[in-house]
Amino acid sequence: MNTEDQISIKDLQGVDIFAGLSNHDLEQIAKVCSQRIYQPGEQCAVQSEIIYELRIVNGGKVAIEMRIEVTPYTQTLGIATLTRGNVLAWSALVEPHVLTASARCIDKA
Repeated sequence: MNTEDQISIKDLQGVDIFAGLSNHDLEQIAKVCSQRIYQPGEQCAVQSEIIYELRIVNGGKVAIEMRIEVTPYTQTLGIATLTRGNVLAWSALVEPHVLTASARCIDKA
């Protein structure tokens, strides 16, 4: 189960990729973000689903995984492990907003 709250500009200022952005720019980004707490094993994002919310890792670890299907085989590949300050679900910012990989919590902060 996850909990959700609005993310603050201060939270975004601590994310390396947003360094140097104005408060106005950060306000715009905050509109497509929220804070959530996930338990280990819980899905944070699911490949092929539509998403409109950018995700930023604030603590713990998140595994990025991609499901590859070549009939009759299916394999899930580990792509990356994200930690504090990393961003995922970029599809939220770009049409058609379809996730190209899944994200799963592997360690709660």
